[in-house]
Amino acid sequence: QKLPEGARLLAVGTCLDDFDIPTLRAEEPNVVFVSHKLARKPLEQLLEVFPSIEWIHARSAGIDFVTSPGLAAAENVILT
Repeated sequence: QKLPEGARLLAVGTCLDDFDIPTLRAEEPNVVFVSHKLARKPLEQLLEVFPSIEWIHARSAGIDFVTSPGLAAAENVILT
């Protein structure tokens, strides 16, 4: 399927080491799609490294697998 106009897939990974941090910082990523049940720690790390994140979309109906103190502290992030 096509992504919405203006959207680009920048990276796919399961831990922070899977990402090219300097390159991604230059792109200022603002959306994270989460689908893995062990995403809590990597998501918290991504929020620390990329303050440009504005929206986190969880694939599942429940969000308990991504909740963390880091996510709670991210005041400008929408979680759906």
